[in-house]
Amino acid sequence: MNFSYLKNILTFRNKYFFYILNLIILTTLTILPFVVVIQKIYSKKIISFIVVLCLIIQVCIHIRLFLHLNVSDNYKWNVVSMLFSFSVILTILLGSYWVMNNLNHNIYYSTI
Repeated sequence: MNFSYLKNILTFRNKYFFYILNLIILTTLTILPFVVVIQKIYSKKIISFIVVLCLIIQVCIHIRLFLHLNVSDNYKWNVVSMLFSFSVILTILLGSYWVMNNLNHNIYYSTI
């Protein structure tokens, strides 16, 4: 019996197997936060930590394996533009949260 084909699959030489494995990992990282939130097994802080951890792992996997970005010289400007985009998005999200929090605070205390 010749197991060379099986050996190629198991050593990640087959790109389709690699993509399917990543799909399974990412699907698991998507379903896990839903299950944790729905079941309410842990406290709110632990649930939030698990959700954010799964999010960060998913983003890193997508960037590295599907967008094929790394820190080599060939991708330097792609990485810089991606970091700039993340900083703009983070600024918008944190600014929106700050505005909504202050708006809620001002409306609540102005009606008392």
